[in-house]
Amino acid sequence: MTSNIDKKSKKNSMTKTIILNVSKKIFSKLQPHLIFLFCLLTTFALYVKLLSFCNYQTRFLISLNIVIYSISAIIGVLLGHIIDKFIKKRNEKKQKLKLEELKKSTKTLLNPNPELLYKEIYVEQIQFEVGYSLIKIADPEQGGNVVPLIDDLRGKLIDKLGYIIPPIRICDTTTLEENEYQILIREQFAVKGKVFPFHKMATKRELITNNIEIKAEWQEETHPITKETVYWIKNAEKEFLEKVNLINPTDLMIEHLKTVCINYSDNLFTLDSTKKLLEHSKNLAPVYFDNLEISLSLLRKILVNLIREEVSIKDIQLILQSLIELTDKKIYDADYLSEQLRKKFIRLISTKYVDKQNILTCIKVPTDFEHLFMPNSDSNNLILSLIKSIETQINEAYYKNGTYPVILCSNNIRLNLFRTFKENIKNLTITVLAEDEIAEFVIINNIANFSELKVF
Repeated sequence: MTSNIDKKSKKNSMTKTIILNVSKKIFSKLQPHLIFLFCLLTTFALYVKLLSFCNYQTRFLISLNIVIYSISAIIGVLLGHIIDKFIKKRNEKKQKLKLEELKKSTKTLLNPNPELLYKEIYVEQIQFEVGYSLIKIADPEQGGNVVPLIDDLRGKLIDKLGYIIPPIRICDTTTLEENEYQILIREQFAVKGKVFPFHKMATKRELITNNIEIKAEWQEETHPITKETVYWIKNAEKEFLEKVNLINPTDLMIEHLKTVCINYSDNLFTLDSTKKLLEHSKNLAPVYFDNLEISLSLLRKILVNLIREEVSIKDIQLILQSLIELTDKKIYDADYLSEQLRKKFIRLISTKYVDKQNILTCIKVPTDFEHLFMPNSDSNNLILSLIKSIETQINEAYYKNGTYPVILCSNNIRLNLFRTFKENIKNLTITVLAEDEIAEFVIINNIANFSELKVF
């Protein structure tokens, strides 16, 4: 009996809860309509009560007003209901769109499109970053001339070296001081310098040579390439134009950029650059490609060796012809082939470093010291002493004449000597020539002095 009573009580409680839930839902939906009906009934009751105190004419006016107000109220409620439905539908659509976008984004995160991801893998080959004070001389919209100067530099490198540099991205950065600039190669730091807009630069060497007094208001700095002391002068007097070689800040920046493009040619002259150069040459003279037996990567290394020492690769047909002849010996070493190629450009190399009288000012390395730069040499201390002596003599010659003398040596050690100097002397323009790279018409002026050094 008790179990039957419990079952009945449970059923009754279940029905009660169901009725309550249904009634709540019905009431929530009918609530605005019930309120409106209550307002109408209340208004009607007041209207009936009011009519009992009025005459016929007043009753007519009151009833007319009530009818108009009732109709407008009904229309207002209907419009509100329609607008409410419209807003709800619009919000539902927005929520659906957001959900779809979320689904798409989660799909792309879980299953990304490889093509879109590969587009994100891009490295700027050359970046030229400037401090905020240099924006006015770099930005073309503010009258800056860096962009046309870069285009001019690109044209000169193509004309003189046959070397096409990649696009250069110019941008400002807050990481630099206001007058600083820096050059990045493949998004890695290469060099940094400092210039002053609307100033002219003069070297301390030239100022002293021309007996010009150095003024306190001049900005003393270090030359970003040669590392010698320089002064930045604002509103330079006319007498300076005749005595001293004044340099614009943008010209110095472009000269620094040129040095970087040549020194970092191994990072900038890629396999793609080599392939495009070959395709251009193939259209002009396809016969060279029938007998060329070297790989694209080996050819790139050879061309980079030439560019790094500012030997032109513009005559690519002569280079390919010479390589065909050299590879008959079945020697596929980039250093050996590039050294042999240099002999094909003796006149070009010699005339580049002589003066108007065909005099080549040089520092000739004595034969007694040449064994130091042979492969597997262990005389590190003596090598460093020799390098220091040559560096001093180069600086003295530059300080005196304003030009760098070349280093002259035998063909056996030329490449090793050049690389040794490049590794140990970062701030000087080093040119190393072999004795058999000098043309017959060149007069050699040897200014070397190694009396203080002794061979062990």
